[in-house]
Amino acid sequence: QLLWLEPDLIVMLTGLNDCHWAFGGLDVMYLRAYADEEFMGLINAARTIGGADPYPPEPPVYRPEPLAVERVAERFAFNVRQTAAALQWRDVPLVVAFQPFLSPDTKELTPVEQRWTETDENREKIAYMGRAFDLMEARTRALLQPSGNGSWTPDRLHILNLRDAFAGRSDPMFIDLYHVADKGNAVVAGRLARELMQLGLLE
Repeated sequence: QLLWLEPDLIVMLTGLNDCHWAFGGLDVMYLRAYADEEFMGLINAARTIGGADPYPPEPPVYRPEPLAVERVAERFAFNVRQTAAALQWRDVPLVVAFQPFLSPDTKELTPVEQRWTETDENREKIAYMGRAFDLMEARTRALLQPSGNGSWTPDRLHILNLRDAFAGRSDPMFIDLYHVADKGNAVVAGRLARELMQLGLLE
């Protein structure tokens, strides 16, 4: 639907939700997000008040353990390819920019940020996200190869890794494992702008 807005460029700042939901045992192609669950709760409350049976909780299918990172990467690359293919016929560039997340591998952590990484769940989650991001990027970069029959020519697909946007910084950035406040957003935006200018996609 974005095509009808006649965009000059589409940027996907992405990756975190794929990992977040998959770590919770949900397939990103088949889930309800928090707002969806709230609406489902409201609908079922109204149905109960009206004397009707509530809708069943499934779908989606919940699993007791995180999805395999291979599955996450497969779904991610599929979504990117579908998006790029839809934009290809209008010659609209697609930039896939992998988001930063809280990790001692990409930032000098503050004491508060360090404590967030030390809980059992977060320690496991950060390691999972690192593996998933690595594989998502590898699978997505593989899309940069054209198909042999000429049906796929991804010359307008660009991939950026912004995970190290806070490298070398020791000042507070994160407000949880994923989200940053105004200063962090400004750093990410500046890095993204510089990368887009180097690609010739931004003047």
